[in-house]
Amino acid sequence: MGASLPEIAGGASSPSELPRKPGVFGGALPPGVPRSASAPYQVPYKAPFSVGEEKKSSWVVGGFIGLFFVGLIILFSKGTPSSSQSLENISSSGIGSDSDHEPGERKVVSVDGVDIALHWCPPGSFLMGSPETEDGRDKGEERHRVKITHGFWMGETEVTQGLWTKVMGENPSGFKLGDNYPVENVSWDDCQSFLKMLNAQVPEEGFTWVLPTEAQWEYACRAGTTTAYFWGNVLNGDKANCDGNYPCGTTAKGPFKTTTTRVGSYDANPWGFFDMHGNVWEWCADRYGSYPSESVKNPPGASSGSYRVARGGSWFSPACQCRSARRNRHPPNNNSHGLGLRVALVPVR
Repeated sequence: MGASLPEIAGGASSPSELPRKPGVFGGALPPGVPRSASAPYQVPYKAPFSVGEEKKSSWVVGGFIGLFFVGLIILFSKGTPSSSQSLENISSSGIGSDSDHEPGERKVVSVDGVDIALHWCPPGSFLMGSPETEDGRDKGEERHRVKITHGFWMGETEVTQGLWTKVMGENPSGFKLGDNYPVENVSWDDCQSFLKMLNAQVPEEGFTWVLPTEAQWEYACRAGTTTAYFWGNVLNGDKANCDGNYPCGTTAKGPFKTTTTRVGSYDANPWGFFDMHGNVWEWCADRYGSYPSESVKNPPGASSGSYRVARGGSWFSPACQCRSARRNRHPPNNNSHGLGLRVALVPVR
């Protein structure tokens, strides 16, 4: 089974200009149905109504009028929220409410010509952490139920060197391989400066740019799956950028690229996110701390602590460190060639 090594800091994700996964917005409109011409209709002469016939006619007309008013009542009741409906998810930002979007729906925001592709993560619940039988399982991964009560948008890829440079005016990366490679060598503190600039340059009414919480990150990473990786329980460097010399779930070794790869070089998960496993570790908003033993809603992480959470593994991580449940931690001023980030766009509450 997978080899076990001491925890290391690092990560990477691969830039992508690859063909996109088919969207979830539905297909083309159904073909139109040609109209059929009908022959002219001539009303035959009929004798004046008898009393019985006149009553029948009144009943028919009255029925049609009744149906018309019932339809109007239904129409207006749907268009106007009742007092019992929750208005909490209704946003004036133009991005829409939770119910307006499908899981994985894609939208693009432009920063002075550089695009940020985002995917929608709907409200829902999932089991956070790993089962005791999972290969490579580490301490601190106790399984517990988490409920995400509000949907949010998250970056399709890690923040690229091109985006970071556009927002911050410089590229701190150790691997300066191109605009579509993940930015790395950034600390948690650096990420806060980046997010402040991003919110100033690209404000989204009713929303704010942040690092995802650890729970939001794992929810998006799993995208409804329950295995070690979104595709299953085996990784040796073939499906994500990691050190394939130390595989997980198998003894077969795989590739080790010794550097970051373009974002999007590997398959996306079911909600359209690339490189959630490997390439660069991704900073999260939370302080590192023990998981709760009971079910929780929208956990913000530990209330105190010196370390911040990083997720996903990196280009030099053993495969087991790239699992969906794997946790890492660093001082907020720490940086390395394996530390990057992925942005989230969340409702202001």
